[in-house]
Amino acid sequence: MSRGSNITRLGGFNRAVVFDAVRRSRFGISRVELVESTGLTAQTVSNIVRRLIEDQVIEEREPIFSPGRGKPRIPLVVRAATQVSVGVHLDPARLTCVVLDASGDLLHRSSTALPHTVTPDDAVGLIADCTHRSLVDAGVERDAVLGLGIAAPGPLDITTGTVINPPLLPGWERVALRSKVREATGLRVLLDKDVTAAATGEAWSRAHADRPSFIFVYVGAGIGAGIVMDGVILRGSHNNIGEIGDLIVGESLEEGGRRRVLTLGQACDPISVVTRAAQSGVVDADPSLIDVAAAEAYFTSICHRADTGDAECVEIVRGITRGLARGIAALVNLLDVQTVVMGGPAWNRIAHLALPQLPELIGARMVAPLSPLTLQAATEGEFTAARGGAAMVLDASLSPHASALLLV
Repeated sequence: MSRGSNITRLGGFNRAVVFDAVRRSRFGISRVELVESTGLTAQTVSNIVRRLIEDQVIEEREPIFSPGRGKPRIPLVVRAATQVSVGVHLDPARLTCVVLDASGDLLHRSSTALPHTVTPDDAVGLIADCTHRSLVDAGVERDAVLGLGIAAPGPLDITTGTVINPPLLPGWERVALRSKVREATGLRVLLDKDVTAAATGEAWSRAHADRPSFIFVYVGAGIGAGIVMDGVILRGSHNNIGEIGDLIVGESLEEGGRRRVLTLGQACDPISVVTRAAQSGVVDADPSLIDVAAAEAYFTSICHRADTGDAECVEIVRGITRGLARGIAALVNLLDVQTVVMGGPAWNRIAHLALPQLPELIGARMVAPLSPLTLQAATEGEFTAARGGAAMVLDASLSPHASALLLV
């Protein structure tokens, strides 16, 4: 059944539309240009701009005079520091934290390694601590904080804010992470799946204003995909979209000459990569003892050795690249997008070797290569999911959403 709206909700929506247009303008936007870009009347734009200035959310810059023309253009820009958000990414191997202002610009970032045995209570304490320290280091007043966004590995129950048995976090059985962190920090807290949060961060970034549809591929302790189509972040029926680790990308040769299918996760995630390297003697480690922390250390070592030309390690990175190419090609063919954004801590270590090879490898598998595929790095590298967490808060607080018009 269709739902209606009312004048109050419409007013709030139009305010968000105007603010979003100001935020997305690189060098400021005038009232006349706002009328053109939003489709609102000049009177409506004038009234909204006046209220936004009174609320100290936006401000006017010096007039710009054009020779031979009438009234000067008065650019409007966001007063970015008056509203900020915090983003935290809970990766099984690392906790990253960022602070963004209302323009989406980075004010502060930090990162710390996590023990493989991190408990939910330990994690809540670490999140609260890094949030407090980041705000202090960024010089942000508490009153300016819109909230805290947490990007966590799935599966999640977004409705209850619960993390449900993530594969690489043993002992995390239905953890009410959102409410625990809210109690520990006193902030408004949002929780989302890490790849969806990362896609939100990229969509909110002005870097993709001209590319409204893209796939975000996250390569960290695990692998996943966030999908943005026509500016809308796809979420799935249960908000757990993006599990691509089981895509079949090839075969692997087992001991005894047996062959088995190779999944995208097995081809790319550090635990699987390091375990195979240990089995073949490339790294001196017991394959049965490779956990998340050990995998991170050995994976970093493999990447460093590949950088120096170690033939065995170069071939390992090439194998990861081939697996990524096959998986990404399948996604591009399925969704018919032109842009793929790569990010995550593991990706950062192989990007300079893999990125030059991927376009050609993916292109060879594209069913309809009607235009060149754009492949690019995420805005904040290994901090991209944390940035996405902060962007979730900004998006929920400041962006226009048609769903806000519906009466419930």
